[in-house]
Amino acid sequence: GRIVLSVASGTDSDVWIHDISRGATTKLTSGGRNLWPMWSPDSTRVAYASSREGSTNVYWRRADGSGAEEQLTSSAHTVIPQSWTRDGRHLVVTSVQPDQPNYVAVMPTKGQRTIQRFQTGDAPASLGSLSADGQWMSYVAAESGRLEVYVRPYPGPGPALQISTSGGDEPCWAGRGLELFFRRGETLFSVT
Repeated sequence: GRIVLSVASGTDSDVWIHDISRGATTKLTSGGRNLWPMWSPDSTRVAYASSREGSTNVYWRRADGSGAEEQLTSSAHTVIPQSWTRDGRHLVVTSVQPDQPNYVAVMPTKGQRTIQRFQTGDAPASLGSLSADGQWMSYVAAESGRLEVYVRPYPGPGPALQISTSGGDEPCWAGRGLELFFRRGETLFSVT
């Protein structure tokens, strides 16, 4: 098995891949702040955010280190990768802009990579993640004035369903099932 991680060194951070069976670690990026790495569904690529060109944008590179990295977004603001669709054709991202609330969006990985807003409502939202079956998107939004966990059918249409009731953050789908974990303060909750 392999693990992808971001390791800080001074003001920079780089993405590394650690091969557990061989005990070998390989550096995938070089220079700048490279954060939030995630495997493609087929494990051939790693997507990550990098601020080496000024603003933070999404890049990807082959996991074996061959070939050059490719910049997938070119926003003047911040775009952070959060999740992949099962087929690897789309990335779920959070767009962070100073003149509007954060929002969850989806962008194709091939062709014209236009970011399309996913979540409904105008409240700040982030941390979009797709369920293992690819049919539900979870995210965190402040629709009620505080952070709550929501799910919505993917790719839609369909209403957003509020999952947490007294605040919630950091939703995470469990393995291959439809169990959703989220955090409220120091407590971890599970919903099926």
